[in-house]
Amino acid sequence: MKEIFCNYKLVCFFVVFCFPGILVNNYAFSQDSNMKLGEESYHQSFAPYDVPDILQDSNVFKPDKVVTVKVKEIITYEVPVDQEELNSNTLDINDLEINDVTNPDNINFHQVDCFYFGEVSKVQTKSAEGVRCTRIRKGNQYWLSDGRKCVEWQSWSKWDCGSLNW
Repeated sequence: MKEIFCNYKLVCFFVVFCFPGILVNNYAFSQDSNMKLGEESYHQSFAPYDVPDILQDSNVFKPDKVVTVKVKEIITYEVPVDQEELNSNTLDINDLEINDVTNPDNINFHQVDCFYFGEVSKVQTKSAEGVRCTRIRKGNQYWLSDGRKCVEWQSWSKWDCGSLNW
């Protein structure tokens, strides 16, 4: 009896997974495979109201004509440098780099000497055909004894835009 029950389970498993069409009418599931866009489907919404069209003409931005403009971006900030290198014109790009401090807990000021500390500003300017926009942020800058130049920035101000045709 136990052997018949095991064989029955095996046959059921084989039928369900190998021949699912025997147990289920696949006709209903195959109907949408030949449907064309806009025709009725078995997968229509069951909502009792019309689903609004998100892309109505009043909601869609359509420019009359698209052109490109050249944008000039200038970022200005201060960074401490060795005065001897400045006087001898031996500064390189590494002297001008500065690291943003994302976690001030990584800098332990009780164990690291600081050659320089100062409050600095960073100015970002973007200009294009007839408009110039500027924003500013303040920060605290450190030049540490391990050679890292770091700054803790505050958040940016809002963009201040004006016409270049004044």
